[in-house]
Amino acid sequence: GIPVLTQGVELRKDLVAKTNQWAQDLGLAPLQEGNGGLRFVQGYISEASGRLQEGEPDVLVALHACDTATDDAIFTGIRADAKVIITAPCCHKELRQQFDQRDSLDGAVDHVLSH
Repeated sequence: GIPVLTQGVELRKDLVAKTNQWAQDLGLAPLQEGNGGLRFVQGYISEASGRLQEGEPDVLVALHACDTATDDAIFTGIRADAKVIITAPCCHKELRQQFDQRDSLDGAVDHVLSH
């Protein structure tokens, strides 16, 4: 088969360490460069894009990218000539600011903010 490398980019150092450990425990961590596998790096996607090899990525997926991270992901995918770009932007930061300005939150809003 074709080796597929999946790389996650995350700002939170502790989450990167935890997810890399999970990949290792599940036998999904790349054994050597050029092999497929699952790995996570700490930083901004705009910084990670500087480490991409020519022709990478074929597919770029950005999930819950806050603030301008969605824009950065789209830009990175276009610049890398990704064949597919999938984004699911995060709206929690923007919505939370609006909700925090209210005097009281009803139960439905509390439920949304708890996710």
